[in-house]
Amino acid sequence: VDCRFCPSCYEHLQSHEAIARKNRCQNCFSCPSCNHTLVTRATNTSSTPSTNLNITPDNTNVASGDADDSISNSTNASGLQTPSKKVYYLACSVCRWSTRDIHLADQPAINSWKAQDNIHEGRVNELLLHYKQIATREKQERDRKKYTTVKLRNTITTSTNRSSTDKYGILTPLTRRGIRTSGMLKTPSLPETVNTTNLLPKPSEIIENIEPLDENFFLNNTFDFNKLTTITQRLNSVES
Repeated sequence: VDCRFCPSCYEHLQSHEAIARKNRCQNCFSCPSCNHTLVTRATNTSSTPSTNLNITPDNTNVASGDADDSISNSTNASGLQTPSKKVYYLACSVCRWSTRDIHLADQPAINSWKAQDNIHEGRVNELLLHYKQIATREKQERDRKKYTTVKLRNTITTSTNRSSTDKYGILTPLTRRGIRTSGMLKTPSLPETVNTTNLLPKPSEIIENIEPLDENFFLNNTFDFNKLTTITQRLNSVES
């Protein structure tokens, strides 16, 4: 049974939906720091821009299951009640990372975070298309050789059977003609190899001049390895 589901929320997806979403759940996100599943949290914020906008997650966090879109009232510094609404952000319950650490704006609804555009998406798709064409051409060549070998074996077997059952030598010319032409068999059902010389991707540009690393960078007293992120964490982190 072909079944695709998210391991975090167990949401079932059809095969075409999973292919379109690249086997990713649109409701679950991984933490760029520790790769754990992020939790949706809600907090109240004032609708007026002059009120307090720096809300600490530790004091106003509530579970996503208890959050709704209802509008409540809050009292500002002047004693007047101003309407406030709930906004949502993502936070990690393991390493305490949140979308506010990278200055990602809070969303007014759950699951309204938009995917960030990748500037290298066109280049990656071009390379994937090129490699798919190479794989298709190699598969056609293997199928053509296999089909030719099987056809040649069947022709030789048929010719041998004819010669063994031919008592008076009537079928001998036909047998010789079949053996001579058996090596020139082709596969009419298989498509010919497509010339992909004009479909080659643009070659990558070589970086010739690379700036050397300053040795004083490691000798600086303010340098701390524990406060630096790894390359994997930087690639997983979404830049606003």
